[in-house]
Amino acid sequence: MRPLLLALLLAATPSGPFVLPLSNGLYLLLDETLHVRRVSPSASQAQADLQAWTTGRDIYTSLCSRCHGADGADRSYAGGNVKPINGLGQRYSEDELLERTERPGTVDLGNLDARLRHALAVYVSGL
Repeated sequence: MRPLLLALLLAATPSGPFVLPLSNGLYLLLDETLHVRRVSPSASQAQADLQAWTTGRDIYTSLCSRCHGADGADRSYAGGNVKPINGLGQRYSEDELLERTERPGTVDLGNLDARLRHALAVYVSGL
């Protein structure tokens, strides 16, 4: 990216995650650090992804980050018996990640309805 364009983008960056439309018709969901978290094919899908991603981040922060770390890469909790979950979105489809939220595990996600499990899958897919 050109330095001036990057400087302008950084200066105009909102304090939270946001959607950036591209000239090719795609939309990028960027977090506060300007990491691309999702690519969406339409403005309406991008807004839905933004809402799901922020909800998923809140769920992850409250239920998952203590063991998996903020970036999903932590293995140190409970003597290293925690599997890292960063990069799962590169190995599994969103449907497969959603299915994994329904499996029994150390943390019971059974209290999350389908919408919240979907939001968690959206967030984890970008770690």
